Amino acid sequence: MTSGETIGMGPDDQPGTNSGPTGGSPLPGALRPPEPPQQDSGPSAMLIGGTIAIIVAVAVLGFVLLSSGGDSDDEPLATADPTAEPEQETPEEENGDVGEEPEPTAEAEADPTPAEEEPEEQPEEETGPPTTDRLAQSVVHIQLRLNGQPVCTGSGTILEADGTILTNSHVIDQTEGCPHDSIAVGITDVPELPANFLFEADLLVQDRALDLAVIRIARTIDGSDFTPDFPTLAIGDSDTVGLGEAIRVIGYPAVGGETITFTEGTVSGFVSLPGVGDRSWLKTDATISGGNSGGLAANEEGEIVGVPTIAGTGNGRITDCRVVEDTNGDGAIDNNDSCIPIGGFINGIRPINLALPLLEQARTASPIDQGPPPGTEPVEPEPLPSASSPVWATGVQDGFPVNDLVKVRRTEQFLCLTWQYQNVAPGAPVEVVWQVDGETIPEQGFVGNNQGAAEGGFFACYQNDAGIGGGLFEMAWFVDGDPVFSHSIYVGGGRDELTIDFINDTETDICVVQFAPTDALTFGLNRLSDVVPPGQTLGIPLVTGSYKVRVIDCDGALRFEDAAGTRLEADNTLTVV
Repeated sequence: MTSGETIGMGPDDQPGTNSGPTGGSPLPGALRPPEPPQQDSGPSAMLIGGTIAIIVAVAVLGFVLLSSGGDSDDEPLATADPTAEPEQETPEEENGDVGEEPEPTAEAEADPTPAEEEPEEQPEEETGPPTTDRLAQSVVHIQLRLNGQPVCTGSGTILEADGTILTNSHVIDQTEGCPHDSIAVGITDVPELPANFLFEADLLVQDRALDLAVIRIARTIDGSDFTPDFPTLAIGDSDTVGLGEAIRVIGYPAVGGETITFTEGTVSGFVSLPGVGDRSWLKTDATISGGNSGGLAANEEGEIVGVPTIAGTGNGRITDCRVVEDTNGDGAIDNNDSCIPIGGFINGIRPINLALPLLEQARTASPIDQGPPPGTEPVEPEPLPSASSPVWATGVQDGFPVNDLVKVRRTEQFLCLTWQYQNVAPGAPVEVVWQVDGETIPEQGFVGNNQGAAEGGFFACYQNDAGIGGGLFEMAWFVDGDPVFSHSIYVGGGRDELTIDFINDTETDICVVQFAPTDALTFGLNRLSDVVPPGQTLGIPLVTGSYKVRVIDCDGALRFEDAAGTRLEADNTLTVV
């Protein structure tokens, strides 16, 4: 959840137990009305009833014998079919055949509802996997509220009957964009209707690196008493989820209005990150949009196997159009720039197994005080994420490139880019998108989180055991859904290496020189590892091809730009005056 994702979720009542307009939980046994007293059917009653039955039976038998007379042609009564059903036309006919319809006893008259006719008890549990409606009952809408007014929203899933809810850390974070003094929980009573906000929850455990949090329903919004007995879900094993397995996603996305929304898809792959494990993320093509964060990802057995966390489009932006270049020339890449088509999406689900330690901690944890909402005093804006020192290589070992390539063969099995980053918060969502000749290759990208410090190194690799092939390869990196950079390189094509001597003939230091293939999305990362003072020359290695170039001095002023591109076939010089 982000501030633009206006916002969450909570426990729900069992079907058919709505006790009033608020859709409360089923009444506990102590509050249910007592059963009506049973009619006395002791020994004395049974004796009287038996006597009356004998007298009535004898009288009826005598009447039948007399009425049959001495007509020998009539078939004796004793030969009548004992299985024949009695006629029901008139009361006289009902009582006319003593062998078929015995008179009711006094005991039966005293108790018109015999014990054997009482309704059968319903089975306590449903057989088979829970339905989608049943899964939805355990999904809650979470609202961060300030002075009783909603600020941001998200989703959550009830995993314990006491109201323990698993969600995303960013859904309940106290931030400038989502200042709040309470966490409201809306129960999913009826899927067709908005959630019923009855409760408030406390934060128990939070892991920003994994982007997971555990909250627990603590009180009703109106201060009334309640007995926690919320519907729960079984916890699955995310380590057994297979490629192509069906996934059901349930939550309260911002684009879905105020009612709960169900989407489905398949497991598209897995992401391995250092320090997290081989299944740091489950990749899926199931739709995940703003507000789905923190909700439910269930397998075909109806077990929770993950928490929908990241939409590949980044904060609900258009899937195939992103802001990745400073199109208005103001020196910053932001929402004021025009988006450039990229295409493709991969959504991320945090596996449930990574949340198990947090759920265990929550059993004995005390509520965490999130502190007062951020004030209205102006604050200095935090520096934006940035990247530098790009290196192309055919492999990475311990986070470092195994070589530094200018010329890459199409038969290589790996193409890796390493770089240094700055101002990326620990746990911040990150995403990698690969393109070849302008076409996005979704299976080569991934979503994840910054598992390191605010500054450090990062890498991404394109892999194909049969050879990566040739063409223009470009990789784009996003942090918190916003583009940080894209960088490109020619692969294959019989290209030769060459050197461009960059000459600083100005009176100021030069800090940025960018070379990129003409058809690349952007000018790419800075090719300089250090400042070039006035009068100095620096060699920049490339391969033959068409390039665009841009030069910026250390004051941020643009000193030279060739966006149309120039064909470079041999060593050359670039002099900036």
